[in-house]
Amino acid sequence: MASKGMMPAIKSMLPAKLRTSLGDARRGVRNTFRAARKRIARADLYRLDTPERVGVVFTAPSDMRIDERLFLYSFIRGFKPQRALEIGVARGGSAAIITNAMEDNGAGRLVGVDPTPDLRIDMKHLHGRYTLLTEYSPQAIPAARDAAGGPFDFVLIDGLHMYDQVKKDIAGVVPHLADGAYILFHDAFHYGVATAIREAVEADDSLVDCGYLCRTANVAADRWTPYNGFRLLRRASASDGKSVDVEHVVGPLYAAAGRQRPPLRRDALNHDVWYCREVSPCERCRAEASAGNGSTAEPLAKPDAATAGSSPVNL
Repeated sequence: MASKGMMPAIKSMLPAKLRTSLGDARRGVRNTFRAARKRIARADLYRLDTPERVGVVFTAPSDMRIDERLFLYSFIRGFKPQRALEIGVARGGSAAIITNAMEDNGAGRLVGVDPTPDLRIDMKHLHGRYTLLTEYSPQAIPAARDAAGGPFDFVLIDGLHMYDQVKKDIAGVVPHLADGAYILFHDAFHYGVATAIREAVEADDSLVDCGYLCRTANVAADRWTPYNGFRLLRRASASDGKSVDVEHVVGPLYAAAGRQRPPLRRDALNHDVWYCREVSPCERCRAEASAGNGSTAEPLAKPDAATAGSSPVNL
């Protein structure tokens, strides 16, 4: 107690300017240490052995433009494929981007198919998530499926940019796709690639054309055709048809989080957590308020096994 009483007395003996200077110095040191702690805790985007490895898009040896690299990394991070196939490996740049995104996700395996790869990446930076088959496509696709452990939910086709070859690649891949899988084509502005994609979509009702998602075309690469560009197809599932059923997608996500999925209900279609709180409650919120948090509204459809016993959740 005596020591605590001494400090104010000592401070009072110091000139006011000195007290102010010492206080400023103390706060400066404190702020410096706080900034250092934040910097240490921040992810190093360029270290592939630390989380959030998005820096791989700048270092991967690939002919993809920066918008394509960022899209590929972000797509894998967001879609979270478990089993992926890459047709056309070259120097391994896209493999590095995909596997590092998978490592950030904590799940996923990629199988590459290329008869003459020229890998220029450190295999440890693929985090044990990569298998390379030095064989031809589409002949190697069944073996690639076996190596992946099941049907693919993501495929990157970036092999020979020739109509005949891309047509074979698509025909070879489709039987090995999971429901709801995506096929991403690089150099999709190439006229031969684009024609093969269009014909495949027209011939197969299960393929949904999502269009060109990266539109930085290389118009100077060749006199006969443009290059670059990403184009995406989706394999419609038997249950979804041409439109994706949100319940089938979010059901496993709620299960992974240990929570029950709220049923899809008509009275919640106009529910927005901010609008209902700040502006005007929706039909669901009004019903819950009047019933004491016990809504009696019926779901839009009969709950399936994934939703049995689920109830509305309050956000």
